[in-house]
Amino acid sequence: MSDLMSESPDEHQRPPGRGGDIEICCAFGFVAALFVIPQAFAEVWRQTGSWRSVLGAGFCVTQLVGLIGIWKLRRWAVFMYAGTWVAYEVVVLLFDHWSVATVPIPLLIIAVGFRNLWKMT
Repeated sequence: MSDLMSESPDEHQRPPGRGGDIEICCAFGFVAALFVIPQAFAEVWRQTGSWRSVLGAGFCVTQLVGLIGIWKLRRWAVFMYAGTWVAYEVVVLLFDHWSVATVPIPLLIIAVGFRNLWKMT
């Protein structure tokens, strides 16, 4: 009887550690970031002072912060990552620079993040 009282409700509902699906999706995201972030900052360097290139680099850095937060199982990170991605897609659509290549990996990360939201703090 004392064993039942010693456990808190959070310990019983939340499994320890992240799932394999979060690890795989974050690994894809980190690998994609290795290619995207240098390109974004190279564009800023080439177009010194262009607000579109600075905005693109800002989106990349914000998504990387969100990805690190998802890796650390933080709920705010899922919402930040999803919001940043949606805002980025709207901006590139408005400027007619949209590409289908910007959709699969972030969409997979967002789906897995929301699927595992109950595990996060």
